[in-house]
Amino acid sequence: MGSSSKKKRKRKKEEAKKKKRKEKKEKKRKSPREEEKDDELRWWRDDPTKNPTRDDYESGRILRDALDMESLSNGEEETSSDVRYRFMYENLERNGGMRWSDQEENYNWRDCDPCCDSEDELPYEPEEQEQEQEGKVSRGQKDDDKKEEDAQRAGASKKKKKRWRDVVERVRKETRGEKLCLIVVDVQNDFMRPSGALHVPKAEEIIEDVNCLVDVMTEAKDVVVFTQDYHCPKHASFASEHEGKKPFETSEDGNTLWPDHCVQGTEGAEFHDAIRVPSSAKILRKGMRKAVDSYSAFFENDRKTPTGLDQYVNGVNKALTLTGRSKMHACIIVGVAFDYCVRFTAEDARLYFERVVVLENATRAVGLGDSREAAREALQSRGVEISYG
Repeated sequence: MGSSSKKKRKRKKEEAKKKKRKEKKEKKRKSPREEEKDDELRWWRDDPTKNPTRDDYESGRILRDALDMESLSNGEEETSSDVRYRFMYENLERNGGMRWSDQEENYNWRDCDPCCDSEDELPYEPEEQEQEQEGKVSRGQKDDDKKEEDAQRAGASKKKKKRWRDVVERVRKETRGEKLCLIVVDVQNDFMRPSGALHVPKAEEIIEDVNCLVDVMTEAKDVVVFTQDYHCPKHASFASEHEGKKPFETSEDGNTLWPDHCVQGTEGAEFHDAIRVPSSAKILRKGMRKAVDSYSAFFENDRKTPTGLDQYVNGVNKALTLTGRSKMHACIIVGVAFDYCVRFTAEDARLYFERVVVLENATRAVGLGDSREAAREALQSRGVEISYG
């Protein structure tokens, strides 16, 4: 009795399910448009052996509708994704294709090594193991070498920073006043990088020294100024604007002509990536007038037009005086190039500071002829100190 009643209940459940499916199919009545789509797609229903091509489908939408109708015809037991995979596999098999799972089944993994029971246990070949081990050793060695280099660089940087701090504090003690001024001249890509338009030899060697000085004086809340050569296109100092003239020759009015460099908006006019420019630093752009160049950070080459740095220095000194502190009496200058922009900036700085110190270890020269010696003599005659730090 018990088994027969269970069979009856099971039969009733199956009949109820079939009835629900039938009702759902009746509810889902096709519209005229759907019947047209069904006619369009009847080619693969009537002839399943026919291989589909891209031209057989008007669009991907028709294919999706076909899959949905196939899913409905199978009821709720098969999802549209299942139908999609089945449809794909049937066409692959019909075309004589092979699925990836079939490839795995046809490949005998045990041919690699008789002792392997599964593909997960496949050992590496001895050469592969040796290469992998060598790779690990080399990567580990490289990491260790890099850490050691970083540690050495950090140690050298600390020593260099301490040395420059001692230099700055010595200048501070020997000079009246609490605050100093640091002017970093034209540390830009066109001057610093070997690929720059007007590369100053060995200019990148001073980057760490400049960074240490900037850090030291920023921490001491001194005034830090960065100058930036910022020429307009077709500037009068460019040799390309003088017919028959080459870079480093002299123009008709006796000025040195240069390659096109530090043009506004170009990468060459930007500061070198390795230079640290603090947010508190003053950035002064010079050489922006088309008809006249500007070597000095204080005056343009006509020796009449100020760049505005003089007003900035006077404003800082006035603020210091109003707050009961002594004004700036000393200025330290570094950057490029020693025999041009650094030289003329230092000469003009003597008009505003009692003491001007050029740290030659943190500068580099263009070196046109005897320009380096001429710059050194001119600075000394103006009372500028040239120190090696």
